[in-house]
Amino acid sequence: MSNSISVRVPATSANIGPGFDTIGVALDLHNVFYFDVLTASASPVLRPRTLVLGEDSLAHLALNRLYEKLGKQRPKLFVQTEANIPFSRGLGSSSTAVVGGLLGGNALLGNPLDREEILALALEIEGHPDNVAPALFGGFQIAVREPDGTITRVSVPAPEGLKAVVCIPELILPTEQARAALPESWTRAETVANLGRVAVLMTALLSRRWELLRVGMDDRLHQPYREKLIPGFRAALDAALAAGAYGAALSGSGSAMLAFTEAHEERIGEAMAGAIRSAGVLAQWMALNLDANGASIEAP
Repeated sequence: MSNSISVRVPATSANIGPGFDTIGVALDLHNVFYFDVLTASASPVLRPRTLVLGEDSLAHLALNRLYEKLGKQRPKLFVQTEANIPFSRGLGSSSTAVVGGLLGGNALLGNPLDREEILALALEIEGHPDNVAPALFGGFQIAVREPDGTITRVSVPAPEGLKAVVCIPELILPTEQARAALPESWTRAETVANLGRVAVLMTALLSRRWELLRVGMDDRLHQPYREKLIPGFRAALDAALAAGAYGAALSGSGSAMLAFTEAHEERIGEAMAGAIRSAGVLAQWMALNLDANGASIEAP
């Protein structure tokens, strides 16, 4: 067992198109977490470009839950993070803290739990399988949790060459606010529309028929209700498609949006950000590869 561990966890985009609460993808943008066991002879080492995480942070909460589950006494830990993922924008920053804490603590204990067990524990804390599953395993992940807690998970490898153009408005949108915008129930027409689009989305990903993503990333369950929270949202999606994106959708619960493409990233990114700016909100964009491998652990 090591006394120092670092965990690198990718950003995620959940609720992909019609895959509300079930389909997510890992992106090549990472938060890094550093875990050092403190002893009488070892002083904390503050690493460059990091923030020290307090005991009330999600990473510490995850650590406590892991040690509690395993019946182990938690050592005193100095935890830092290099935070590169925008917070409360629908890119899975909270999930990285949960996954980072669990994997870091597990590694310090000699990895007694496998990643499926880590996934189950992460869902007890975070609750959203479409965020934590891609953060752990990479690529596209479809995850369904039964009422008894059983998880069915299917991996779809990240297609080579497919990129995500992510538009990030300067607008913090807490998950609780985005969730409150949803109705208590949906109509039969809305439900049937999404069922068909999920089938089209999976066909597109598995067969690399990217022309299907325009329909396959459409949604009727959450985007129509959340778009009023994000000025310029609909115009940004339309602008992405007009600029050559295969498909575009809200990222997680927002405020970020993502579009898939193999080319013209700058044109698509500027089109999306320009639509948001025209609605009176500052925005930036970035082009990201998909993360094929998920979270990784190493000795710092």
